[in-house]
This record gives sequence, structure tokens and C-alpha cells, in this order.
Amino acid sequence: MVTMSTTSYQRFLWAVGHRVQMLRKSRGLSQEQLAEQLGMDRVSIGYIEQGRRSPKLSTLYALAGTLGVRVCDIFDGLEGKAQTDVSASRRAALALDMNRDDADEPERSPSL
Repeated sequence: MVTMSTTSYQRFLWAVGHRVQMLRKSRGLSQEQLAEQLGMDRVSIGYIEQGRRSPKLSTLYALAGTLGVRVCDIFDGLEGKAQTDVSASRRAALALDMNRDDADEPERSPSL
């Protein structure tokens, strides 16, 4: 089984959202227009673009079709992008989160 750390998954979601946002903007669509074409609300599109929501496969399929790309185009090259194309403020926020004092965290039992 392949596992991904929470931080890596957050970066991946951010990169997917950023890709969706770039594709939407390159088509001259607002979040509202894209949401309307998909039968979704604008807030859901915003959450996907911000990496705050993990879209279902059916949503990705609909997004790709509406944006005129293949689903795989949304993911193409994201492995490296998720690691390197994070804004400075996002990197700083992630660094602060990773460098918290362990005393601030409740003690957890080891996972098996």
C-alpha cells in the first residue's frame, strides 16, 4: 500500500487546485462561471483551487471536460510541482506547522 504524509497530501491538493485555477483562468472563466457550468457552487470551486477540498473523481472528470483537457492533464507533472511550486507564504506556513514544539501536541500512541 502506498501512503502519503499529511503534509505531502496537502501540497498535492494545493498543486491540483492551483492547476485547476490556472486552467480556469486561461479559459477566461470566473469561479462562478465554472461552477455554473458544472452545477456546483462557487465556494466548492474555491475550496478545490485552494487545496482545501479533495475533489471526487467524478468532479475531476467534469472539471477536465469543461476545461477542455483530459483528467490526466490535471495531474501531469504535479509530483515535482507539489514540491517546488508552493508560494513562499505557503512554505513558511508549512514550516511553522512542521516545527511546532512537540510539547504542544498531545501524546499519541505509536501506529503500527
